[in-house]
Amino acid sequence: MCSLVYSFEGETIADDDAELPILASLARRSPDEVFQALAELKRRVLLQHRGPWRAVLPQAIANRLAATALENIPQAKLLA
Repeated sequence: MCSLVYSFEGETIADDDAELPILASLARRSPDEVFQALAELKRRVLLQHRGPWRAVLPQAIANRLAATALENIPQAKLLA
């Protein structure tokens, strides 16, 4: 789900403006689970981070992951 966006704020898991809970809801996971998955992507050098900002890279991998995510999420949920 995190590859659906170009970049996202990846440190805040509980706040009105937090982005991880939104991405987590699309994946039907908790924000804590998504945070742990991002930590694993970082260990595998598939996640770029600068300060609180994160991005799934390289772009070729992110695009494939995003395409798969879009197949698995109802369009109405994405639009909401």
